[in-house]
Amino acid sequence: ALLSKAGAALHPGLRLDLARPTTPAPTRILFLCTGNSARSQIAEALARALSGGAIQAASAGSQPRPLHANAIRVMREQYALDLTGHQSKSLDRFKG
Repeated sequence: ALLSKAGAALHPGLRLDLARPTTPAPTRILFLCTGNSARSQIAEALARALSGGAIQAASAGSQPRPLHANAIRVMREQYALDLTGHQSKSLDRFKG
């Protein structure tokens, strides 16, 4: 009850309804860069893989370029994550 009151005092969206427990919605993160060919793709994949479903990650670029072969290689070799199906996306896709 004290936690609910403290949250509500900080912001109305932080008020807890203890009578109706809910599962929190995943946090949404968008990694932006210029080409969306390496670093933002890596960040997206790591956020998804390491969050255990707590994060919905996406990435985009202002001037998308093809996914860099070294990004695919590093993720496969260092983290056992496969980026071969990933494609660069324009940030226009996420407007709104």
